[in-house]
Amino acid sequence: MNIKYLKEKYQKGQRVECIDMQDAQAVPSGTQGTIQFVDDMGTIHVAWDNGQSLGLIDGEDSFKIVQQELKSYETQFVNLEVNAPLVRKSILEPRKNLVRIAIKLPYSDYYDLLENPMSDRDYIKDHVEEMYQDEDGISHSILVYCDEEPDGIVIESEGYHYARYQGYINNVHELLETQTYASNDYDDRLTKIKVLVIEPQAKPYIAIIDNNLKSLQSMVGGNIELVSLSNTAEIICNEEGKLMNLPANRRLGNDIITGRFIIVGDDGGEHFTSISPEDIKNYSQQFYDIEMIDQSEVQNSMRYEIHY
Repeated sequence: MNIKYLKEKYQKGQRVECIDMQDAQAVPSGTQGTIQFVDDMGTIHVAWDNGQSLGLIDGEDSFKIVQQELKSYETQFVNLEVNAPLVRKSILEPRKNLVRIAIKLPYSDYYDLLENPMSDRDYIKDHVEEMYQDEDGISHSILVYCDEEPDGIVIESEGYHYARYQGYINNVHELLETQTYASNDYDDRLTKIKVLVIEPQAKPYIAIIDNNLKSLQSMVGGNIELVSLSNTAEIICNEEGKLMNLPANRRLGNDIITGRFIIVGDDGGEHFTSISPEDIKNYSQQFYDIEMIDQSEVQNSMRYEIHY
């Protein structure tokens, strides 16, 4: 019995109809149900519409697929351990992930995932039960990729239907071919997010950056400080910008932010996320006007002068 073949043939969500079962507790002929999963013994677990849960045995029981869902993606069953992608705000470290499902997308869907990570996806919804964190702190994730790009995206949705936590894995095609352990150093390209960049004397613009501490510090020129804007967005700026006498940038309430700062998404979790299209529009308008702020105003706000 080829278990891998069975798992690829009979996938979660498919509708089946019982014709005849070789069991004392057999499901009545004509009863339909929804496939839940295929276990490692080859039993096809079905949630029958009449409330029964007796599994099907391919080759012994007689049944047929009555609804083959049309999907834009292809699912592959894999056995991978990857170490890296899910970067946390408070714990900027790689995390171990176990991956059992690899999903190949059309290029347009893969690109859309990069552009709009907060959108719900059918392929995430269909495999939501494959994504969770176990008692040992290991994340069970899915891997998404396309033929046209060399890298894949590891996703742990934490029960949601969008890519709540995601990160990059390099050389995904080689990884899938060899089915070997993949490890990325933290400073490698793990996760990318879309941010809104506001520089002194410049209009806001969008950038895609690596979601790691080194990249964030580089963007603001030093140690980072978080300033909440709303329940969906926050500013990352230089913690010592005023002490470093960085150029005055924009006013925020009664304060002045100095040096370049960026705006990232905040979904209430522990990861930085891409800024949403709505927040891009809102904060591009809020910070659109270039403000002429004298450096003496910044110094006065600190109540001391800088002498050269």
